[in-house]
Amino acid sequence: MAVVPQTVAYHDAAARSHHLTMQQPLPKIRNDLRFIPAHEKGESWYVIEDAIRHQFYRIGVEEYLFISRLNRFSTLTDLLADLVTETHISLSEQQSRTILSWLANRQLLSHDDPGFLRQLSLREQEQAQQRKVNRLNLISFKIPLFNPNRILQSIGSRLNWLTGKTVFVLWLLLGFLAVSTLTDQWAAFQHQSTGFFSPINLVWIWLIWFGLKILHELFHALTCQRYGGEVYEAGLLFILLIPLTYVNATSSWRFSSKWQRIHVAVAGIYIELLAAFIAILVWAHSQDSTIGLIAHNTVLIAGVSSLFFNANPLMRFDGYYVLSDLKGIPNLYFLGLQDIRSLLARFFLGVKPPPLHLERNKIFIRLYGIAASIWRVLVMVSLLWIASKMAGGFGLPAALAASLVTLVFPLVRFIQTLLRDSKNNPGILKRFCLTGGLVTFCIAFVLLCGSLQEHIQAPGVIEYRRQYNVRTGTAGFVRQVLVSDGQIVNRDMPLVILENEDLSLLAEDLRLQLQQNAIRRRIAHELGTPADLQVIDREKEVLNKEYAAVLGDIDALTIRAPIDGTVIADDLHDLVNTYLSKGSEIMWLVSPDKKILTVSFSQQDINALQSQARQRVEVDMRATGLGTFSATLVSLQPTAGTTLPSPFLAALYGGPLDVRQTAVSTQDNMQQRFQIELFAPRFTGYVALPTEILEKARAGQAAQVNTTGLRVNLASWTMQHIRSWLEQKGGPQQQMP
Repeated sequence: MAVVPQTVAYHDAAARSHHLTMQQPLPKIRNDLRFIPAHEKGESWYVIEDAIRHQFYRIGVEEYLFISRLNRFSTLTDLLADLVTETHISLSEQQSRTILSWLANRQLLSHDDPGFLRQLSLREQEQAQQRKVNRLNLISFKIPLFNPNRILQSIGSRLNWLTGKTVFVLWLLLGFLAVSTLTDQWAAFQHQSTGFFSPINLVWIWLIWFGLKILHELFHALTCQRYGGEVYEAGLLFILLIPLTYVNATSSWRFSSKWQRIHVAVAGIYIELLAAFIAILVWAHSQDSTIGLIAHNTVLIAGVSSLFFNANPLMRFDGYYVLSDLKGIPNLYFLGLQDIRSLLARFFLGVKPPPLHLERNKIFIRLYGIAASIWRVLVMVSLLWIASKMAGGFGLPAALAASLVTLVFPLVRFIQTLLRDSKNNPGILKRFCLTGGLVTFCIAFVLLCGSLQEHIQAPGVIEYRRQYNVRTGTAGFVRQVLVSDGQIVNRDMPLVILENEDLSLLAEDLRLQLQQNAIRRRIAHELGTPADLQVIDREKEVLNKEYAAVLGDIDALTIRAPIDGTVIADDLHDLVNTYLSKGSEIMWLVSPDKKILTVSFSQQDINALQSQARQRVEVDMRATGLGTFSATLVSLQPTAGTTLPSPFLAALYGGPLDVRQTAVSTQDNMQQRFQIELFAPRFTGYVALPTEILEKARAGQAAQVNTTGLRVNLASWTMQHIRSWLEQKGGPQQQMP
């Protein structure tokens, strides 16, 4: 029995939706349905067209021969007997019920029996309720918008040439030129990609993505219309609230040629790659312009979305339908998942589903089912993870709602079904408890007894070992800048001179007050009044402290070099005549011949690192052209903190660590400044670089440190990562002011 897309597949719920004995009256097939025969390379099938709902279903010849007899016979016994006599095809009672259940669930049957109609109504209500529940899934949902068929019919004749041979020849030519150009300028293209996810570029990414998806679906529709198909639905598909477009081109299932169906499937990828080819050529001639930036983004978006998403055969996108047609298994995805469910049902419940008679492709379908199931779980877990991290953690409710829809609700329905069926067949529940307990024991045994070697990865940045942040010791206007960027200075050498008239006036005022205090003291001494002398002496002590502090501030107006080193500062001379508050950063002084790799380690790795003092670590600096090399972890801070070791590690500046900005008032409260800090505390370590690397490395270059951690059992490892994730989700909210 050749079972094909959305066709006769065994489902427990479906099989229970219509209980039919051999002598009960058969339902009838709807008279308004259209059956379209198709044949290609020895394979035959039929397409059922439901013109009322604009739905198409493909069935095998054996199913068609069964369905076509529904309106001719009144009982299942007579129908199956005639099927054997006329076609020599023998179907079991269970297989027949499966076909009838499939037809009933898709509302393709008509029946005068009130009980049957009630079952159909209940089934429709269940489906409506399921659609309402699915609306809770904010990770992925679809919104139909309009019927584009009339528009396509009006413009299709004028745009058909876009899907023809002439444009294909142009596609090949542009593809050859684009690939050659990209190969020659790959280094420049890769360098420009570093700022792809910058906040400013995100707007361009969204606009280009949405425009490409509209073009993608338009070409699906145009190609479908080229071969006589119709497109009755277009709308928006949201994944993680990112809008994508879609069209319903299922009418291509009626095409007799698989190459026409494949053409419809690849049309979207085809036009996106054409846009990428053109964008490469545009980028090559205008790299430093806004047009060049748009072209660069277009290449990345069109290439990634086409090759890694649409062309992926494990997802029900374009690549899947191409593989399905090439292998001649139109219902490959459903059959693969159905085969895995059948294996699980046989193992856990002892239920043997009806045979699908696909022995020729059984191994391929099973392997595909395993791969698609694993990929499906990975995609769902990844989407839930990404959703939980969206909007600073506010995406967590959306992830939980999606988990209920995709995991919890199906599990609840399975348990309800299992308990209901166990009343008629107690062996099912016993088998499930036995096999479930066995699997649980095996999993627990592996988690508790199995172990793995932890692998520690941490980001780092090259910094100067001796570096000093030169800041103002007092507030004032910059009058002179005596040094420049890159200049070598000696200790105590003047760097910048500030001016503060208020300090000069205050110093003069305090000096006069001290003179007056001295006069008053002489008078009190001559008059012989000890009490007045004590008061005057205390005033003098206070005035001397204030005067010394002001003189210190005046001396601090001349900023001097605290160490011998090299000046690091951009636009230093632009500070002249500007006002700087106390504590403002002016420049850095560094010793260029002494560099070190500063590394930020996660809290969960500290035990492994402390147990391996001065251990050798592997440093990966291939991104900066320094390759990989071994180095020594020389020290590790004893406590963790949220202070960022280096701004180069902050995601705000293109680094790997998530940070937040907080406002901090300056000491004179005249203005606020912002500082960045980590969401979660981390440990800072220092790695000594080999001599040959010291000569080549430059401050600010990124690195990744890799080393081995402790050997832990799988249960501890799993709980540790779950706890770390929960702390990460709760940490920022707890630390918010």
